[in-house]
Amino acid sequence: MLEPMARARFSGSTVAGQRRSRTGLPRPRGFDLRTVPPVGAGCQSASTSYSGAMADAWTWTYLDAEGAPMSGEGLVTTAFPSQGDAENWFGETWPELAEAGVDAVNLLREGVVVYGPMSLRAAE
Repeated sequence: MLEPMARARFSGSTVAGQRRSRTGLPRPRGFDLRTVPPVGAGCQSASTSYSGAMADAWTWTYLDAEGAPMSGEGLVTTAFPSQGDAENWFGETWPELAEAGVDAVNLLREGVVVYGPMSLRAAE
């Protein structure tokens, strides 16, 4: 035998003022499909209206032992689409950067420093 709450859950009861839809799920009072706009009405393309995290550019700046910015061959200047991508790349390539003379790095998001300078030297 089902407990009272279980019976209520399976008996199809609704909250006062609600009716069941064709799917059997309750729908709120005053819900009328005729007032719902058609799919896509008033919507803009995501590529033209969204300017959130997917549009961010994550880049690294490289510093020498004196803290001066470095550039040159072997130092990646392309942007990464996410912080995770930038950090994964750095995690795989930091030994090569250190060999190229990079002493520290900064991580930037849209040109603003997120963190750094972060040393590539071993902790003493």
